[in-house]
Amino acid sequence: MINATLSKRNVLALIPTGGGKSLTFQISAISDPGVTFVIMPLLSLIEDNLSFVQELGIPAISLGANSIANDYHEIQNCKYKLVYTTPEKLITSQVYTILCNMAAKGMVERFVIDEVHCVSHWG
Repeated sequence: MINATLSKRNVLALIPTGGGKSLTFQISAISDPGVTFVIMPLLSLIEDNLSFVQELGIPAISLGANSIANDYHEIQNCKYKLVYTTPEKLITSQVYTILCNMAAKGMVERFVIDEVHCVSHWG
């Protein structure tokens, strides 16, 4: 799975808790030049993952209610390797515009949808 991710192939992984899902996209994120966006529906999971990667020295941020304009500016300048957000925040106009601009410049490496079973209304 890590090799597939590093090869920029699409991956769908059904792995039990503790099986290494996060490691798959974290390794890829630090080895690629762009930004990896991680969409997680639960704030507690975002906080846990963010703390873990920051303790390892991986530049990461979460977009939430307390995000400020400078956070968005730094994301666009690829200061962070991992950007964690919720589905609700992802579809706001400000975040969507940033994503479109970054994607047009080839700065988005991948989107990761973690814990997708929690997102009941995406269908």
